[in-house]
Amino acid sequence: TSYRTPALRLARSPRRLQGLGPTSRDEVVAAGALALQVFLWVSRPYLLEPVFGPGLGDSATACGAAVLLFVVPSSERPGESVLTWSVAQQHIPWGILLLLGAGFAIAAGCEASGLTTALGGSLAEALSGLTDLPLVITIVAAVSLLTQLTSNTATANTLLPLLNAVAKAKLTNPLLLLLPTTIACSFAFVLPAATAPNSVIFATERLDIADFVVNGGITTGLSIAICSPLVYLMADTVFDVRAPYPRWACDDPESCAWVAVAGEVDGSSVEEQACAVVSDESCRLRNGTLVDLAALAETAEPP
Repeated sequence: TSYRTPALRLARSPRRLQGLGPTSRDEVVAAGALALQVFLWVSRPYLLEPVFGPGLGDSATACGAAVLLFVVPSSERPGESVLTWSVAQQHIPWGILLLLGAGFAIAAGCEASGLTTALGGSLAEALSGLTDLPLVITIVAAVSLLTQLTSNTATANTLLPLLNAVAKAKLTNPLLLLLPTTIACSFAFVLPAATAPNSVIFATERLDIADFVVNGGITTGLSIAICSPLVYLMADTVFDVRAPYPRWACDDPESCAWVAVAGEVDGSSVEEQACAVVSDESCRLRNGTLVDLAALAETAEPP
């Protein structure tokens, strides 16, 4: 067999735990810094934001806990802190951090430049002929292949805003596209770079690329075949994703307008509905009808 990972021997765990010896002061400080970080994450809206404002986010809290370890002196190494820069350079997975950070930066750049909206409109036209279930299968298959090449976090950061723009352009319930995309981002089984756990396992040198490709390819194929209809069924049952475009998703007045136009949308009778903004004067309903926003505003004004 190609598996060379030794079996986990649980009987050795208590002996290894005893071999670690008593808990040191440095370990208590590290655990305390982690506990403080989690506590501040949970209580930030109630304790930190009233004092420092909303600018102090989760990242600043995490950095503060890390800085604390560089400041508190070590009891085991006199003259040094609990965490030194040489240890941080050697043991922190900087490559994974840069990979995840690049995903956030790419997603923010696409959103700020308008590229997400432009690609969303083009993708909406390409997917316009698909019904709901084939659309979900196509999304799951495409995302599953893409997430093998980039980290699942970077894939989600890039595709979720893009598909949200697609849903807004098609006036399709965004959960119909976003839920399958989010789940398919986790089907990263083929390559070590696809997700951090794969990288950690590959770094042990107990598995090679062939192990990932063969076994991961089978797992990915089964995931697409089984999870696509399952995700569609659960999304429709729990979130009613085939319902008309919801009002909460029509949050950008430059791309979506909520208009008082009665009609039938996706099999449901409505008194109001979303309208995709085409220009400053008009917008397009789900059925393709163009609505004059100025005329609609005049009829809505009281005499």
